Amino acid sequence: MEKMIEAAPVARDEYGFWSHPDLPGFYEGDGDKYRAWIEQQQLTAKRVDMEDDASDELSDRIMDGDISATADWAPTSPGPCWFLLAIYDTEDGPVAWFASRAPTDGSAP
Repeated sequence: MEKMIEAAPVARDEYGFWSHPDLPGFYEGDGDKYRAWIEQQQLTAKRVDMEDDASDELSDRIMDGDISATADWAPTSPGPCWFLLAIYDTEDGPVAWFASRAPTDGSAP
C-alpha cells in the first residue's frame, strides 16, 4: 500500500503557492488519476476558490493581474479535520485544495 498522506507544514512561495510534498504531480487532463489517488488515500477533497473566499481588496488585486495577492490570502479551511493539499493558480484564478481523511464507516467527514 502507498504511504498515506497526512498534514504537513506549509511554506508558501513568494506568490503564495504551495504543494504538499507527498502530493503526486498531477497535470491537466489527469482528473481520473487524481480521483483514483484521492480514493486510494481514503480522502475527501474540497476546492476553495480565492475569488469566492478572499476579501474584496485581494479579489480586486487578482482581477488587476497582481498574482502576488495570493500570498496575502489565507484560504478558509472547510473544517478542523481538513489539511491543505495545494494552493496554485488556474485559468479561473487561484485555488486551494483541502483534504480530510474519510471515515471508515462511509459517512462524510
